Amino acid sequence: MRMAVVGAGISGLTFSLLAARAGHEVIVVERDPPREGGDVESAWERWDRRSVPQFRQIHGFQAVALAVLRERLPDVLGLLHRAGAHDASRVGAVPGADSLPGSDALVQFQCRRSTLEWVLRAAVAEEERIDLREGTEANGLITLAGNAPRVGGVRTAASDITVDLVVDAGGRRSQTAAWCADAGLPTAEHASVDTRQVYFTRWVSPARLGECHALHPR
Repeated sequence: MRMAVVGAGISGLTFSLLAARAGHEVIVVERDPPREGGDVESAWERWDRRSVPQFRQIHGFQAVALAVLRERLPDVLGLLHRAGAHDASRVGAVPGADSLPGSDALVQFQCRRSTLEWVLRAAVAEEERIDLREGTEANGLITLAGNAPRVGGVRTAASDITVDLVVDAGGRRSQTAAWCADAGLPTAEHASVDTRQVYFTRWVSPARLGECHALHPR
């Protein structure tokens, strides 16, 4: 299939890699500018990811994320480890817990959000079946006429992209519901679940940014 993925965050990039390696052709549309520099440090310091307010935060990724990477994208996991990501067991502090069957499936990994996205984009750039169009904003859907109208592509500020499938990976700022309404299509139903998790962030002024390097691991 020929697919368009709107959004080159963690979900959009991971989906694109899996789809391309399954033999599909993928066009990724991302409105933010390309990453700058050639390593994770330059991504941390200069990458302008204005669409992701939490971009410069330390992230802990659930064990299922590590399991998917280990099983489906082991090369990406290797790149992450070499870039500074590290595994973190959730049971290691309990004596004897790490010897129980299944305990190896409870290992998470931790790194900067910028590091994960930098590694994913580096992997995407190497895939022949993926066309990554950075700095390109999607602004609507292409619909095909018929007994039941259906989506046939994405409109961008640069051009129209016709595909067999459109994947919305735009996160909380997704415009898909509005696009569907504009096109006369049924709008998506939204469901939310309280995960009972919360995190806090302290924003640091540019003048103190240099101090953060000693505090934040890669």
